[in-house]
Amino acid sequence: MKFSTHKDFNKIISKLTRSGWRFRHGSKHGILISPEGTRLVISQTPSDWRALRKLRADVKRRS
Repeated sequence: MKFSTHKDFNKIISKLTRSGWRFRHGSKHGILISPEGTRLVISQTPSDWRALRKLRADVKRRS
């Protein structure tokens, strides 16, 4: 399943979904939902060079 246009985002999100997280598509943003129910909104077309670093940090903070 394709979650984002960024290949590294796809790898991280697919790993998270295998470990119990859920992903929901939106029009411009996706929503990652942790097993505890906290939500993380991510861009499906990240253009910021720090976007991958921010995703990793947000996931770590919520895990």
